[in-house]
Amino acid sequence: MNAAGRLLRVLESENDAFEIMAWSPDGKLLATTSSSGKETVFHLWRTDIWEPMTTLTDLQMSAAKISIIAWHPHLPLIVTNGPQESSLAVWCLRKQQIVSPSCDEALTIQQGKALVQEADKVQLQVAQNVAPLLHIYISSASTPEDEALLDELWKQLSMVRRQPDVRLWEKRLISPGVNWEQDIATCLQQAHLILFLMSPDFLESDLCYEEMKVAIEQREMRGAWVFPVLIRHTASWEKTPVGALEPLPADRKPIRDRIDREEVMRTIAERIQDITQAIRQRLTDGWSQ
Repeated sequence: MNAAGRLLRVLESENDAFEIMAWSPDGKLLATTSSSGKETVFHLWRTDIWEPMTTLTDLQMSAAKISIIAWHPHLPLIVTNGPQESSLAVWCLRKQQIVSPSCDEALTIQQGKALVQEADKVQLQVAQNVAPLLHIYISSASTPEDEALLDELWKQLSMVRRQPDVRLWEKRLISPGVNWEQDIATCLQQAHLILFLMSPDFLESDLCYEEMKVAIEQREMRGAWVFPVLIRHTASWEKTPVGALEPLPADRKPIRDRIDREEVMRTIAERIQDITQAIRQRLTDGWSQ
């Protein structure tokens, strides 16, 4: 059977051929290395625009060429071989940059012991220096009309989705063949911000109604932010589990039939972006995930 494909992008190195490549677990970043004489040039590419966001030569490790790249499955960490043969270097991705091992946020693991390079008595806990992931879940009814409105909001949230610490999720991202209810339950338990796109079809769905109950539990237990988003005229939505919460848009007028619909979507997206900033601050201050 013949398979057809489409070329999306050609990445070019100013040095010799690419040697090592590794995708980040979320697929948003691609780490590559290429040689330039005795040096290894490390690139970290953003896969949405395919531009290098970081270019470092040998990761400031002139004593060794990079021959290993591995990503942490959950945290923004990269492991490479270290400057000595029996060492590994753990790199923390923070503020869209790779931290040099000469500072106190990089850890070298050598002969089974954690040593901080160029710092004899520095106590280091890598997890404390890693920006935690911010999870957002948007729930809508699985109808063409509601999903079309979700798509409009999704586009307006493009700048939120591009932030490296944000994971934005909705039901259509569930892989075929997996347990839907289990995946949704996990997402609700992880989400820091939960949005429900209110419509008659949404209230008609038993699954969506149960999601609202779980979201309120998460709000009470760990302070998750929960908002109903009024996309269509919906009778008695105020009597639902989320009916007492502040809705979006703030004027409580449903989005679908509005003349200024695009502007309202933009305003909602900006409100969500402001909320993510507040959540990010709480996470930095130690809010439980």
